[in-house]
Amino acid sequence: MRMTVLSRRLFKRLRPDRILRIYPKHVPLQWWRCCCWWGCYLLLMTRSAVTISASSLSTDERYLYYAQDVDTSPVIEYMPDADAADPNHPDFLYRPQAHGPRIVEFYAHWCPHCRRFRDHYVQFAGQLVAMAKDQKVEPPLRVYAISCVAHKAICRDQGVKGYPSLKVFPAYSLNATAEPSYFRLHPFSVLGSMGIDFDVDNHAQFAVADTSMTAASAAVTSHTHSSFLRRNWFGSLTSTTDGTLRERQTHVADLDSTRRTKQNVFDDAYRSFDFAIRTAVFMTNGPLEHNATRDALHDWLSLLQKATPPTWSTLQKPVRALLGNFDEIVRGEDHLLAVYEKVASPPASHQWSDDCSHGQKGAGYTCGLWQLFHIVTVGATEWNLMLLEENSPNLLDLTDTADTFRNYVQHFFGCEVCRLNFVSAYDACAHDRCHRLDPTDQSRTAWIQLPLWLFETHNAVNARLLREQAEREGWNVTLADQRAREFPSRHACPVCWKADGSWDEDMVYQFLRLEYWPEDSVAVDLREQLAQRIRVQQEGWDSQRDPNDPDDDRNVPVPPVALQLVPLMVVVGLVAAWYTKRNERLRTGRHKRIA
Repeated sequence: MRMTVLSRRLFKRLRPDRILRIYPKHVPLQWWRCCCWWGCYLLLMTRSAVTISASSLSTDERYLYYAQDVDTSPVIEYMPDADAADPNHPDFLYRPQAHGPRIVEFYAHWCPHCRRFRDHYVQFAGQLVAMAKDQKVEPPLRVYAISCVAHKAICRDQGVKGYPSLKVFPAYSLNATAEPSYFRLHPFSVLGSMGIDFDVDNHAQFAVADTSMTAASAAVTSHTHSSFLRRNWFGSLTSTTDGTLRERQTHVADLDSTRRTKQNVFDDAYRSFDFAIRTAVFMTNGPLEHNATRDALHDWLSLLQKATPPTWSTLQKPVRALLGNFDEIVRGEDHLLAVYEKVASPPASHQWSDDCSHGQKGAGYTCGLWQLFHIVTVGATEWNLMLLEENSPNLLDLTDTADTFRNYVQHFFGCEVCRLNFVSAYDACAHDRCHRLDPTDQSRTAWIQLPLWLFETHNAVNARLLREQAEREGWNVTLADQRAREFPSRHACPVCWKADGSWDEDMVYQFLRLEYWPEDSVAVDLREQLAQRIRVQQEGWDSQRDPNDPDDDRNVPVPPVALQLVPLMVVVGLVAAWYTKRNERLRTGRHKRIA
């Protein structure tokens, strides 16, 4: 009612005829005011509608195949009606007497490889539909997809432990064949073992070998990669600040600290922590039975309690509650959420920030998780430095802390390929982990190796994603592509780079502390030190740059803000001059032509 009265008052004041009566002589000059007022009115009236629709958008994000950016109609996305009798038991899974053979993908919308696999899965389903239409027969296989974030009960009942997972159901049977854990490119070779033979290029005929669709167990294709980039070398191939890869752009704005706030970093990290507690801890309906899984969760919560800022009460409060009731929360998800929701604060936003998701549906979770990891590694170093001043023996062991990350990813990160890559690289001592994380060395230089190790691991992941995208799409990684994805960029932290292109470890750690730790007196001193180093480096930029190399822009300084505003100021000045002159002509009547 109050909004209705306000709307009527605004409309009464903003009526165009009232504006025209107020300014009868200079109607053209006032139309812009009319447009501005009407724009504000419409913005006010639509604000509530936009706010209301946000929840529905966040709900739709859980479904990859219910999208408008690409035609996904060949794939049947399971979205039960609101009045469905039993939404957790779809007919095509639990009442197969009326269904022929079918293949079902179980996915999570945040999983990078699930998003990448979507186009291939849609292409496969489209080929089946097209070939069946050409031959005027029914498709031999129905293609379904189920979001495990939206339908956790179904995925748990089906024993899904990683994403994406495929299950093939023979006709009129509840028993699925052994599913491959993931596919690197296409599912066609795997589906060939099920009796479906076709040529993607020339639409050759297909044949079902057996009406029962008794399929051989599908082989799992090994997901191999080239050896991880050497420490300090891959810096020239670093990427964005999150674990996902944006669409390739030649000229991408720097994704560094100048584009985000520290509040966004902590909000995104907490949003991912909250999402993980609600969706990632329990993959089955029962309790956490295995000791390794229970230990991984307890170690992770204990590390969060020690290595996150004490002032970060939004996270510290639920972590303490979960640890205090640990024997209760491992009994099942209901017990976990009962304890968690009593003390947990809702995230500041229903969505991750644009700096984290970059507009990609579901991409914010992995980004926020990386942010949380960085906060914890910096916090572990700060914890040890604090205890050193107090002569306390309760220092965090670098090796045990790194193991906590490894075990958390292994047990609670659902993206199958991501998990395998991280764990295999860790076990192979990538980035010299086994030597640089020395628990016997109690110096500051040794302790900062933990955040630097994670920093290098994160950048190596992004570098690999960049190379893999280039291989899939058939383009070469250019210097511009590399530098657009460096973190920190050379503009954000020019002193983080040495002359030979490697990282300055001490400067990088200072940068990480400024990014992933609250503001304090130490941060003020670090900012002044970095600013001083940058000023010194700027003095030598001209002498360091090679004028004959157009790509040698690593030492080109960013123009001052005032200089960047000059073009805008010129345009505003010209418009103001034109407007003033025109207003003067209208006021004096000199614009009228004399017959």
